[in-house]
Amino acid sequence: MIEIDGSELEGGGQILRTAVALSCVTGKPFRIKNIRKGRPQPGLKQQHLVSLQAAAMLYSADVKGDRSGSMSVTFAPGEPDPRIMGKTIKIDVGTAGSVTLVLQTLMPACLFLPKPVTLEIAGGTHVEWSPPFDYFQRVLVPATRLMGADVKSELLSYGFYPKGGGRVRVSVSPCNSLGPIQLAESPRNPQLHATSIASEHLRKARVAERQLEGAKKILGIAGGSAVYVPSLSPGCCMHISSISPGHAIGASCLGQPGKPAEKVGEAAALEMKRMLESGAAVDAHLADQFIPYMALAAKNGTSRILCPELSSHAETNMWIVKKFLDVEFRTEKKGQTSLIRCFNGGT
Repeated sequence: MIEIDGSELEGGGQILRTAVALSCVTGKPFRIKNIRKGRPQPGLKQQHLVSLQAAAMLYSADVKGDRSGSMSVTFAPGEPDPRIMGKTIKIDVGTAGSVTLVLQTLMPACLFLPKPVTLEIAGGTHVEWSPPFDYFQRVLVPATRLMGADVKSELLSYGFYPKGGGRVRVSVSPCNSLGPIQLAESPRNPQLHATSIASEHLRKARVAERQLEGAKKILGIAGGSAVYVPSLSPGCCMHISSISPGHAIGASCLGQPGKPAEKVGEAAALEMKRMLESGAAVDAHLADQFIPYMALAAKNGTSRILCPELSSHAETNMWIVKKFLDVEFRTEKKGQTSLIRCFNGGT
């Protein structure tokens, strides 16, 4: 039984998400205490609970403490449930709980199932404190594809705060092993993909067009799309990405009441500009999320990613990963960037 103190380092829900995913893949049980202890509302929130229960269903796990607000959980995975392999599993996060945070737990776990699984998740697709689904679809999924993963994703409906109501479909095929990845080349002539999204409520105010205009003012983007979508709550988002075999970078900004649409576009563009000028090959968010994938690929070779800075989330993920897998991480400061290497602990 692996013992984990959830208040260590960054102390957030990422510790639980990574622990559940790696427990499923490795078969190692764990017990975690002090879940999100330092947060204003500590313990399990709805998206943590849903992730935990879905993973338990996939891997026939014995779970204790899976209730809202719980500060401790014991998770002991069993064998993948043959009754649900090859089928569509429907998951409802409730209101605007983040679907992409649920996927941070479930996608690594699903990669190593014996048969394909399709996840249909309802909740928030574009909400604060989590990557928008555009980022998942245009940055994270293509990056995992470079490692040999076969993941298909589709946004069926948009969900903004507070009502949510979004729905996504993610199909994951079995992957016997992941290959190491090299995302360590500073982008040269990056091809930027820009999408400005706004709910139909905001069409009259030309919010989508104005967001795109704000982004173009900073980056000089040629093209880009401005799209209006049906949703239960009004909302908007600007997303910019660039991906190649050597780099994968995304930048997003969600609209907020009182924030001009042009400023939303400018904020996403300024974030992208900062990362490109740093020489980083991945953005800080991808570096955080990619740590478990690098560790799972370590038996097949060394992975290297060049990020703009080493965040507390990345350091926390390295710490929790090493409790489940015999891997080593080495970090090296290079100007405005940090190089992260992950390799087998036996080498």
